[in-house]
Amino acid sequence: MDFTPSTRDTYRPFTGIEVAAWMAGVMPCCGGTMYVRGPMGGASINLQCPRCDFRISVLDPDRYGRKPFAAHVIRERLP
Repeated sequence: MDFTPSTRDTYRPFTGIEVAAWMAGVMPCCGGTMYVRGPMGGASINLQCPRCDFRISVLDPDRYGRKPFAAHVIRERLP
């Protein structure tokens, strides 16, 4: 995961549509089913979509399942 700052960097909660996609088992950006695991802190982990570079901070789905809370976008997807 590249940590170079980007103009797409943000920190905002998931929208309702993004929550629904995440709970359905897909990345909320482009519907991909794969992600790259990034840094972890406590129960949260950063995940990156390999298709569009969208990044999220969520509860680790491998440890806690897909939860609708504590979910934030940290980088918007590529246009």
